[in-house]
Order: sequence, then C-alpha cells, then structure tokens
Amino acid sequence: MIDTQSFLYSRADGVLEWHGFSSSIPIKLLDYIGGLVAIDGLQADPVPEPATLFLLGSGLAGLGGMAWRRHRRKS
Repeated sequence: MIDTQSFLYSRADGVLEWHGFSSSIPIKLLDYIGGLVAIDGLQADPVPEPATLFLLGSGLAGLGGMAWRRHRRKS
C-alpha cells in the first residue's frame, strides 16, 4: 500500500472540492468507498507486466532469427 486518504465532503451547495494527488510509484489499484465519487482528468500510463515484456522480446528475437536464416539461404 502506498497511501490511504479520507475526505469528507461537507459542502451542501454541490460544489466539488479538489483533493488531487500524484505518485511516482506505479499504482495498480484504486479503491473508492462511499456513495459518490467524481473523477476528472484521470491520466494513466499502463505499465506492462514482466511476462508481457518477455513474450514480446522472445517474439522479436524469433522473427530476427527467421529473417537471418532466410537471408543466409539466399546467399
């Protein structure tokens, strides 16, 4: 867990209050507990899992090997 924050919206006029945050640590999950939640301007950069990067690298290495063998057969 990176952090826990609680906010009590006390405005009766319906105006939203800004409680922003940012993190340099990748966030995997956000839990919202309560009746009403408003999100504005959410920016997310997906972080690939290590297994995904391994599969991508293996596939690229395989394609490179196939191209090298094809080039070698032609010469």
